[in-house]
Amino acid sequence: MFEDISYVIAISAVLLIALGFAYLIVVVPNRNSQLQEFLEKKDYESAEILLLDILKKTPNNPKMLATLGDIYWTTEREEKAVQVFEKLINISHVSPNIVTTPLFRLATWYTQKDLLLEASEILEKLLVLEPKNTQYLSLLGDIYRKKNDFEKAVDTYKAVISLNAKDIPSWRALAYIYFSLNIHTDAQQAFLNLVALDTTDPDYIFKLAELSELMGDSSKAFKYYEKIEKFNDPHYTFRAARKMASIYKFENKFENCLKLLEKACAIIEENPNFSFQKEDILDTRYQLGELYLSNDLVHFAIKEWEKILRLNKNYLDTAQKFELHYSNQSLDFFVDILTHRGTELTDILSNFIMSLGFAIDSIQSFGDEAFDFFVSESSDRWKELRRRKNVLSFWCSNDPLPADIATRLAVAIESRGIAHIYIISAGPILSETRARLYKKDITVFDQNNIQELLDARKEIITNH
Repeated sequence: MFEDISYVIAISAVLLIALGFAYLIVVVPNRNSQLQEFLEKKDYESAEILLLDILKKTPNNPKMLATLGDIYWTTEREEKAVQVFEKLINISHVSPNIVTTPLFRLATWYTQKDLLLEASEILEKLLVLEPKNTQYLSLLGDIYRKKNDFEKAVDTYKAVISLNAKDIPSWRALAYIYFSLNIHTDAQQAFLNLVALDTTDPDYIFKLAELSELMGDSSKAFKYYEKIEKFNDPHYTFRAARKMASIYKFENKFENCLKLLEKACAIIEENPNFSFQKEDILDTRYQLGELYLSNDLVHFAIKEWEKILRLNKNYLDTAQKFELHYSNQSLDFFVDILTHRGTELTDILSNFIMSLGFAIDSIQSFGDEAFDFFVSESSDRWKELRRRKNVLSFWCSNDPLPADIATRLAVAIESRGIAHIYIISAGPILSETRARLYKKDITVFDQNNIQELLDARKEIITNH
């Protein structure tokens, strides 16, 4: 009986061994072939399913673990890849051919997560295998830089460059280290090398401009700042304009400074969805307002102050300046319109209208003393780009306001879809004329109540 049992056991063992050989000879090669086919087609989902099934039977298969980790890494599931790689490197006696790529990816991930000790230990092992591998050395330089060990970082990046003089990441790292440490000459040379290797990054040119400025060569700085324009990057063009304006201001070239600040403000307005630094916007507009004020362009200064107050009602002394000059402008305005004629008068009226926050669409003149300005406004009360049309009609004479102005303006309302009409009269308005205009829903202002218009517009502008 015992002999029969022994016989059965022996037969079963032979069958198991045979099945094992069959699995190794037939099934495994077939599954490897399937896996290779999936990988070649980049069918990572099918490859992953197959690998997981293989690893159920052989959980410590180094090659399969490495391949699974590679799939996770390629499909941007880095944390899952790291788990697989960590399991892989704990298996003893794994061929370097299998483990080097997973090790480098682990070191990269550890560095990104500031696990610098773990990353360093892995890189030490890799550099024993390949001491001249520039990828390993460059990552080691990044670790030294993160540790603020700039001396070792510089030496490591230089070692990379000695092996590959066109290694852009190492040149970039060297350039920014030198710049941050105020080693201007070396930084300048590093950025020049970068520009020769990579012409697509505006920051290299910008840094060369800043370095030239720091080294006292403003003319060279200007040449670099001017090159920024070709990159069509609003952020850098805005910064370059501010920098050049600052140089001109230092050199007391205020007209040039004003033009560049105007350019910087134009860039802001042309790119409303671009994320400029709020503090830079406020500072630019404030500086421009100061220059306008010093050049007696009060109406332009007021517009800049309005824009500042919309962003920050407490920025420096903007609110006080706005209040002072906005209130005073009505007194000067009537003096100006009574003492000027021709294009000068048209400019005075235009500037007054713009200071009220209106955009001028067209102008009609009736002799030298009567002007109709067709204007528009946009505000949150109106749907997106829809514009509200108005007429600002000016009587620029000491004589009484003519009664027939109302008739002329009534025609404008009917023919051009005007929402409202304002008359600003330098001369007296007879009670009969005032009553006639009131019936036509035309608002009249003279020297006695012009402040009401200014205050009303100020309310709209500052709360827009």
